[in-house]
Amino acid sequence: MRTIFLLIICMSIMSIGTPALSIEVSLLYGNGVSEIEGENQDHNFRDFKLTVGEQIDNNLYVKFVHINEGHPVDHHRDSFGGVISWRNPIIWDLNLEFEAGPILTFDTTTKDDIQIDDKNFGLLASAGLIYPISDFVSVRAEWNKVYVSTFNSDMYLIGLEFTTDYSYSNSDSDYSVTFLLSSYKTNLAGTPDTLGGIIDFKKSFNEDWSISAGLISQGDDGKASRPIGAAVRLWKDFHLTQQFQISTGIGPYYGKNELSDTSPLNGLISIQPYYQVNKKWGIVGEFSRIADFSGNIDADIFSIGIRYKI
Repeated sequence: MRTIFLLIICMSIMSIGTPALSIEVSLLYGNGVSEIEGENQDHNFRDFKLTVGEQIDNNLYVKFVHINEGHPVDHHRDSFGGVISWRNPIIWDLNLEFEAGPILTFDTTTKDDIQIDDKNFGLLASAGLIYPISDFVSVRAEWNKVYVSTFNSDMYLIGLEFTTDYSYSNSDSDYSVTFLLSSYKTNLAGTPDTLGGIIDFKKSFNEDWSISAGLISQGDDGKASRPIGAAVRLWKDFHLTQQFQISTGIGPYYGKNELSDTSPLNGLISIQPYYQVNKKWGIVGEFSRIADFSGNIDADIFSIGIRYKI
């Protein structure tokens, strides 16, 4: 659980006592290379990076990051983490940005002829150029360096950054319930997708922070089966408009894998876009990672559903 507490601390530096000057979301794609056992292995153009964050000073940003390092041979590694970045204009409208922060990496690989999900702490550092093409959209190009004890990677990415300085005010209910239909994929080769669901009760403290508690059901795919579990998550809410927000959440997930004699206590990391249709109802999407720290059988959850404000 040390990992969970570290990531909570990384999230908690966002917006504490400081109102956001703007919200930033970026989606980047590209290629990279990893140095594994003395050989450079190509990522086969499967690299991507998602960041969601906010500006807290003239040049300072804090962000949640999710990256995928492609598919070098016998490795499929992606990561979640938090970074602090510094941005400054250099010429005309072009900006230079440096960012760095801790990440938790998940690598599906083989050890002693057994496929596992290997987790490690690492460091993400990047340098990027940002050029605005409108008031809300910029082109962004980056070099990223991933430092992990197992192997390091370089990623070269380009994509779009979306920025809004919208000031959100919440006059609606502080409580809501979310119903999600979910597809589960254990991160081991050859496992089928299974269906399940999530019921989540959420309490908003203010415009920035909320907490939820809910029940999660995961079907049997031959490697993992968690018929019923419970999760509590702390959420950081990023409001892009009055109707649309993206939230990042993290917390403990208690769900016993009936196919493995391992601890039922796992971690859960989530990214959740939400669109409010009217005062009571909204549409929710969610991507979550189940982090199995004792059995190394992680899983991804892809969900869609509705939210009702109580």
